[in-house]
Amino acid sequence: MPVYLFPDSKLDFCKTDLFAFCRLFLQHEELLAVFKKKFKDVPVDQLAKSPELENHASQVMSTLDEAIHSLNNLNFFFELLYTIGVTHRDIAGFRPEYFWRIEQPFLDAVKETLGERYTHNMEQIYQVTIKFIIDTLYKGYTKGAVK
Repeated sequence: MPVYLFPDSKLDFCKTDLFAFCRLFLQHEELLAVFKKKFKDVPVDQLAKSPELENHASQVMSTLDEAIHSLNNLNFFFELLYTIGVTHRDIAGFRPEYFWRIEQPFLDAVKETLGERYTHNMEQIYQVTIKFIIDTLYKGYTKGAVK
């Protein structure tokens, strides 16, 4: 069952699994143009109801989860994220610095999802981890090949 966040705010339409991407596109509406084929010109205030965004958010969060859980196998970690970085080269208009735009929305989603369980130590761990993941995606994109 989905958990709904911020019932009294502009983000009240966001489920937990969509929170990061709803926030991303609310903060950076220009990114919608990059994903126009995927989201079929869905207005920003209707994104959370978009099956395309739900699917994309689910894929991205599954990949982040897989990356985090594979930190004990760095060969797999780098191969996974370099490959995903490379695939973003095929998205017309996508620039590698766009990867960094998900950092804060992701951290906000983690904090909101965990609620009282979110500690200062967890915050520091997630900050370092998401930076490492995004940096690896960026390198995969800019180098254009799996190492």
